[in-house]
Amino acid sequence: MFEFLKELIGEAYTDEVEKKVAQEVGKAYVPKSKYDEVNSDKKALEKTISDRDAQLEALKGVDADGLKAQIEALQAENKTAAEKYEADLRQVRLDAAIETALIGAKAVNTKAVRALLDPAKITLEGEAVKGLDEQLAALKESDAWAFAAESAAGTTGRDQGNGSGAEPTVQDAIAAAMYPKKT
Repeated sequence: MFEFLKELIGEAYTDEVEKKVAQEVGKAYVPKSKYDEVNSDKKALEKTISDRDAQLEALKGVDADGLKAQIEALQAENKTAAEKYEADLRQVRLDAAIETALIGAKAVNTKAVRALLDPAKITLEGEAVKGLDEQLAALKESDAWAFAAESAAGTTGRDQGNGSGAEPTVQDAIAAAMYPKKT
């Protein structure tokens, strides 16, 4: 380590002299490896500070009021979209409940019967449909053609004649021709 000192002092150089010099050098000087480490840390910190300064300058150019306005606009759009979704979902549920009720009421053509209903008087409250039963009862009286007539056996008469003993209808004749009964 102290090769240069050996050359200067010559034969007076001993291990004891080396130890004393090493102690004195350790007090006043830093090893090169420690210096390099501290120097690289210093450079990294200077780079971090310059990056931070650049970020701060970039943030100074940001329009905070504009960003707030943009956030508020996005929040309003999200609220509107959520309300539209809820309304659409509610309408789908109402449509499904009406369709189920029409099928249960034995509507011959659910689209035709639906056109006769007043949708303003029908509401969906939870899972219950309000105002539909009254309209269906009134339609069954005024427009009986829109609903299948129930026979005494509980069938519509299409499979087993009209059940009255009268002549078969055209539908019965067509059904008998297409699907002859096997004996």
